[in-house]
Amino acid sequence: MIRLIIDKTDIFTNLALDEACLELVSRGEAPETVRLSEITRPAISLGANQKVDEVNSYACAKLGWDVCYRKTGGTLAFLHPESKILVSHIYRKEASDIDQVQHTREFCKKLMLSLNALGIENVELWNKCDIMVSSEGRWQKIGSAATALEKNAVLVHATLNYSYSKELLCDFFSAVKPFGEKIPDTRQAADTAYAFIGTITHSTKANRETIYEAIKKQFNAGHQAHWSQSERELAAKLTNKGASADAMYKGLCDFGLGPYIPSFVLKNGKAIALPDTLAIKISERHALVNCELSNIQSITKEGQLMAYREWLATLKP
Repeated sequence: MIRLIIDKTDIFTNLALDEACLELVSRGEAPETVRLSEITRPAISLGANQKVDEVNSYACAKLGWDVCYRKTGGTLAFLHPESKILVSHIYRKEASDIDQVQHTREFCKKLMLSLNALGIENVELWNKCDIMVSSEGRWQKIGSAATALEKNAVLVHATLNYSYSKELLCDFFSAVKPFGEKIPDTRQAADTAYAFIGTITHSTKANRETIYEAIKKQFNAGHQAHWSQSERELAAKLTNKGASADAMYKGLCDFGLGPYIPSFVLKNGKAIALPDTLAIKISERHALVNCELSNIQSITKEGQLMAYREWLATLKP
C-alpha cells in the first residue's frame, strides 16, 4: 500500500515537505506518498509563474497571512485552516513521461470518486485541473489541482474546499489585486464569488476524518506513517531558503518598485526589510514574515532606482 502522511504545518513547511519528498522520490530514496494536510495559518500561495503584484502585501500584513510561491504553476490559491483540505500525491514515473495534463487528470479523477463516495454527485473536471460540482442548477468550483514534474517523479497536489464564509472572502479580496489593481468593493466581490464556490460541508455532513478515509481508499493509502529524517532535513533546507523565496526574488526584480511590493525577502532564513519608502511598519513586516524583529535588517532608503534594483539582484541565488 502507498505511504500515508497526515500533518498540519505552516505553508512554508508544507510546500517544502512536498518538494523534498518529490526530490527524494525522484532519486529513489523515498516511497510513493499520499499526503493529507492542513495549514496552521492563513496563506496565499502563488503559482510558480505568477507576478507578485497580484498580492496586496500590506493587507496580508494586517491580516497576518503568509505569502509564498509554490513549485507548481496555476493561479494563486487562498489557504485557510478552516476552509481547505490539502491533498498531495508524489510518485515515480519514467523519465520520458512528460504528460503533465494526464497526471493531473488521473489525480483529479480519484478526488472526484472520493467526493462521490461522500454522497456528492454531479462532479466534473473542467479546464484540465478544476473540480466542479453542480448545486441547485449552478456549477461551483470545489477544488483545483496543479502538477510539477521531476526527471523521475511527479508531484500533484490539490486544495478541496471544506467550508467558506462571505467574511473570509471579504478578507481574501482585500488581499489580492487582479491585474495589479485593488478591488474597490470587497463585499460585492465576496457576494458574487460566494455563489460560485462549492464546499464539501454544503453538500454533506462529513467531517474531516470521514473525508480523509474516502480519499485514502481511492489512492490505496495505508496506515499513517511519518516523514523520514532525510525528508525533514531537506525540507528544513528548503524552508530556510524561504520556501520558494527564489521565485519571490524573481518576482520582485520583474515587478520593480511599487506600493504593494512585499516588505521583505527571505535570505538564508533571515528576513531582510526593504526600503522604508514602501511605508510598511516594522510591526506589520513582523506579522507577515512571522520572524523575530532582531532578524530584520534595515537597509537605507537612499539611492536611485538603479541602485535599488542592483541590490535586489544581489538577493538572487
